[in-house]
Amino acid sequence: MKIVMVTGQFRPVVGGAEIFTERLAKIFSKNHEVTIVTGKQHRHSKQEAPLIERHHNLTIERLNPWAFGKLKMYLLMLAMFFRIRALLKTYDVVYVHQALQYAFIATLTGRICKKKVIVVVASRGEGFDLKKLSKHFWWGKYASKYIAKHAILVASSQDMIEQDFYHWSDPISKISLIPRAIPIKEVTQNKKIYRQTNQLSKSDFIFICVSRLSFLKNHSTIIDAFAQILESYPNIRLIFLGDGEARESLEKQILDLGIKSQMELKGNVQNVDEFLYASDAFVLASDFEGESNALLEALSVGLPCIISEGVNNGSIVHHKNGLIFPTKNVQALAQEMRFLIENPDDAKRLGNEARDHIKKHHDLEQIAQQYLQLFQSAK
Repeated sequence: MKIVMVTGQFRPVVGGAEIFTERLAKIFSKNHEVTIVTGKQHRHSKQEAPLIERHHNLTIERLNPWAFGKLKMYLLMLAMFFRIRALLKTYDVVYVHQALQYAFIATLTGRICKKKVIVVVASRGEGFDLKKLSKHFWWGKYASKYIAKHAILVASSQDMIEQDFYHWSDPISKISLIPRAIPIKEVTQNKKIYRQTNQLSKSDFIFICVSRLSFLKNHSTIIDAFAQILESYPNIRLIFLGDGEARESLEKQILDLGIKSQMELKGNVQNVDEFLYASDAFVLASDFEGESNALLEALSVGLPCIISEGVNNGSIVHHKNGLIFPTKNVQALAQEMRFLIENPDDAKRLGNEARDHIKKHHDLEQIAQQYLQLFQSAK
């Protein structure tokens, strides 16, 4: 089988969508020919990447129309149309991550070429892909209707189907339920070793958040809750991994609260796993998420997790395998942070339940096989 995978951006620009697409592509390419069609990396990226990369059965093609702003996006859409159309002369199916503008182009091309297009819907709630697409462009309502009518849409949770798909104003032709997934790893070293390697205190209780520094991620809520409990628990620390447009605002908030010595904004790091292994609890406070890679990673290493209602997609059950607080409610988040500090046995139980859940329902190898079965049935 030959598979075209489409994503708006790709390595070296790395976020949840890019990580998931690359992981799936590597598994698919073990036995199938795969081509990833994407745009040239963001102009602010510090790393250069070739326009074409080849690794065994996996090819990465970075289209790079010479323009700026919206003109570049429209030229990239046009370039994707012609490239996908050329590939579909011999390829069997198209996979697209996120039901946004490039999914519209892929769906249109697939229909012209009489090939099936599978579109993974990445976000829920106010960030629901089809809703975002319909609002963002003057032609977005037509594009979202077209995707809903002609593509096979993949939801990552039953909650997404019931709360977003069923309440979408336009008819949706086909929906498949396939959870997001990550590779399950074994923790091979003691937590103290990871702390020593990354110059972290051996005795502090460490809360960690792995997320792009975006205002929608509500890092300010986490900082306020952390500041509230710091007086009662001086041996705690908060670490943010990730970077983004909210960084300057967050740095000012930290200085104003006088907690700079207890907080670290590490930026983008390569060894995220090591920081997770070294931490005691994970916090995510976003307005909304799809199925967060960072959350799945934290659950998979057995970290007790505190998440906002905007993040939860049904994978977390309150006080069974994680803790849930009302979005932007600082007092409620502070209370859950206190709970984990004061109840180490419960924190350990939550972490163990979380890891067991991920191994059972979100193992990458198993999920990749579900996608391949979907591709075969769609041919």
